[in-house]
Order: sequence, then structure tokens, then C-alpha cells
Amino acid sequence: MLSKKRYVSKVYERAPAFARIFARAFDLILVFGIWVMVYFIFQIDGFNNIYFFIASIINILISLIYFIFFLYMFGQTFFMFLFKIKLFNQRENKTKLIIKIIRHELFLTISYNIFIFAIAIFILGIGQKDSIIFFRFLFTQVFTGSVNQDGINLVPLVIQIFAYLYSAFSISLSFIFIIIIGSTIYKSRKKTWIDSISYTDTLWLKKDKKLIIKKEKNNTLVDMPGVFDSDKIIVDKENKYE
Repeated sequence: MLSKKRYVSKVYERAPAFARIFARAFDLILVFGIWVMVYFIFQIDGFNNIYFFIASIINILISLIYFIFFLYMFGQTFFMFLFKIKLFNQRENKTKLIIKIIRHELFLTISYNIFIFAIAIFILGIGQKDSIIFFRFLFTQVFTGSVNQDGINLVPLVIQIFAYLYSAFSISLSFIFIIIIGSTIYKSRKKTWIDSISYTDTLWLKKDKKLIIKKEKNNTLVDMPGVFDSDKIIVDKENKYE
């Protein structure tokens, strides 16, 4: 009598809030540190708007490689690996994984990079002198609230508008971050709304148990880079037939 083919895999819990929050925080600190180093290297001889544009493009690529490419290839960033959490693709949805990762990182990574690119284009377009005026106006008046009427009159209107748009955008994203953190804490070990809109799930690899699932002959699993079956059955990438 022929034995039935069984699919051997592992079951994982969803990642706890502390692991997700600390992994993301350390990832951001790492990437931000690289950003500061790149900007410093390109501006070591004083501010130059062309070098600022080049440095911004390099930093955007670094961010996208770290948060998009790494998740696409490995399901983890460096600190996600250290905290033993991993992004998995939902088996039920056939959308390409890269689209899901873009949705997952839309408010966490991509939105900031889009605006950094917009600033780099803006700085490149207004020239060297006005670029210095923009940053001075942004950090000494818009962000600090110490508005000097005479100083504002000397600042071109387009620079004022862009600076206020930048500050409004930053405040909006800060509120979104607070909502994401609150949702992550409230939904600890559960599916968060970021995972819901991206059709992904973040699992904790620290705890697992073996699971044997019967599979039909032509019933294949989507594996990009990992899959999960349902809320109760989480199937890891590492698998084999017995």
C-alpha cells in the first residue's frame, strides 16, 4: 500500500509588538546614520545644491534597497533578523510580492523617499543661494515658530510655500507613525492594519512547532519568500515532503 504524501512544515506565532517596534526603530537609526554620513561626505566643503541632489538620490536608493529589496529577497531587514521576525506573503492572494511590499512600506518608507526626492528636485531648481535661504527659513522659522516678519519678506514666496508644505507633510507623517505604533501595540501578536492592506503577515520565528498537512497532488504553495495558510496554520518557507 502506497503511503500518502504529507507536507511537513512549521507553525509560527505572529510577531509581538516589542519585536516589530524595536526592529523598525533600530533599522531607521541605522539607515538614518548612513544618510547623515552620505550627506556629510558630499557637503564636507560647504553646501552645494548639486551635491545635495546626488546625495539625496544615493540615500533614497539605500533606503529602497534596505527596506524593499531586502524584504523582497529575504523577508527580513538586518534588525528583523536579529529580533527573529519575518515578513510573509499571504497564500490566498496572488498579487506579486513586490506590490505587497510596496503597500507595506508605503507609509513607513516610500512616502518619505518620495518627498525627499521632491526636495532634491526643488533644491536643484532654485539654485545655490536660494537653497541656503530655504533651509534657513525652514529650520529657524517654520519649525521653531520664531517668525520674523522682516525676514519672511526677504524670502521668495515659492520657498515659503514649499517650506510650509514640507512641515505639514512631516507633521502628517508623524501622526501616521503614532497611529501605526498604537495599532501595533494594540494588535500585538495579531494582524495589524499595515499587514491587512499589504496582504502580508509578520511572524515571530523564535517560537515554532512542527505541523504535518495533507496536500493534494496539484495543490502547490505560493512561496515569496514565505507563505502562511490561515490564522491558525502558519507555514514557513522551509518545508519538505515525506
